[in-house]
Amino acid sequence: MTPAPGDYEDLFQRAPFGYVATDIDGSILEVNDTLLEWLGRRRDVVAGSNFGELLDPGSRLFYETRYRSTLLLQDRVDEVALTLLRADGSTMPVLANASADRDAHGEPSGTRIALLDASSRHEYERALLDARRAAEGSEARSRVLQVSAAAFIAATTESELAQHLVASAIGAFDAATATVLIADDAGSLVTAAGTPRSPAPGGPVRRAFETRAPVVVESLEAAEREYPAFLDAMRAGRIDAISAIPLLDGHVPVGVLVCTYGRSREFDGTAIRLQSALALQATQVLVRLRLQAELQRMALHDPLTGLANRQLLHDRAEWARLAAVRSGSSMALVFFDLDGFKQINDRFGHQAGDGLLIEVAERLRRAVRSVDFCARFGGDEFVVVCEDADDGAAALIAERIRVAIAQPYAAVSETITASVGVAVVSGAGAADLSTDLLLERADAAMYASKNAGRDRVTIEVVA
Repeated sequence: MTPAPGDYEDLFQRAPFGYVATDIDGSILEVNDTLLEWLGRRRDVVAGSNFGELLDPGSRLFYETRYRSTLLLQDRVDEVALTLLRADGSTMPVLANASADRDAHGEPSGTRIALLDASSRHEYERALLDARRAAEGSEARSRVLQVSAAAFIAATTESELAQHLVASAIGAFDAATATVLIADDAGSLVTAAGTPRSPAPGGPVRRAFETRAPVVVESLEAAEREYPAFLDAMRAGRIDAISAIPLLDGHVPVGVLVCTYGRSREFDGTAIRLQSALALQATQVLVRLRLQAELQRMALHDPLTGLANRQLLHDRAEWARLAAVRSGSSMALVFFDLDGFKQINDRFGHQAGDGLLIEVAERLRRAVRSVDFCARFGGDEFVVVCEDADDGAAALIAERIRVAIAQPYAAVSETITASVGVAVVSGAGAADLSTDLLLERADAAMYASKNAGRDRVTIEVVA
């Protein structure tokens, strides 16, 4: 489920990881509510301070002598262990993933750091120790766990991780089938990977997810007593026993590992701890994959509007240009700037200006075609990449954008309009022009609209 535009700020502020942006000297420019809650500090106290001041002495020394210099040289640093110093004097272990920002001249201008709560690592290590002890009687099972850990770490997608977990569970626990169910945004359990005859996500499976605790059904008789509505599904799948292990991110359930068995089975504490350890191994990697995906999304999208940023825009425009060359069709870049936006900020304040930009982005999404690609170029400038669009189609899209922007806004009383420039190029012409040049021509057309009186569209057929 895609969040509404107004929810993006809330998603950022309450994300399951701390976020901080700094300038080149390490002074904090932005911090989300999650990190402030972890620190037990107010935003006005943290803002403007140096990031190193949030760390304990050992981490601060490492940050100042190694971390920052490595980050600015390599543009990113991943999964570095640091320790936060809370306002009450207590500490909190975190894993830091950071990327460096660069200005138009390629010089470092600041950093963005995402912090993942690593407090559960001690629990994770204890669970692994228990799992190893439980597996000592079976060399084969120990080998499965070791191979599984390596496979989990090497996984690059959630689907790949789930497939590895299914294979590992069957091999380690002599299961007839295994299934990994992942919760979607609505809390429904959806199969991420599984083998034939896997059970439906109900009964003991749903209970394991909701109670955040392992649930076992040792026989059909036990199923008839405890889950009579699930009994027919077990019989249809020739299942005599089930174990359902929740996948937990801390205390938050994110899915369930389900194993089925073709005969009745007793589950002692050692067996359940072993399954829980395997599930915990996989969940730690799942959390990392989701964090990396979120960091990648943040790196390629404007945090205010949720639209693509300039880097992703350039990549998509280049892809569209090459597609036009291959197919021989036309493409267009629509470049527009808000007329009088500076006056809005001066009169109503930057908060109102930000709200206006969010509303403009939403109107832009509604005005363009579903196949068009929207981006915030910077400030109050926006760009739309229109594939398979000649000058006529591009003119219609640009006019819809101009009309949509000119509608009244609830947040400000001023009339807002857009000066729109369009650069259209044929497939043959696109082969001889760079993406940067196309953006320049669209930008020039936009300025032609602005110089001609604003609130209008100028179209240039480049080639």
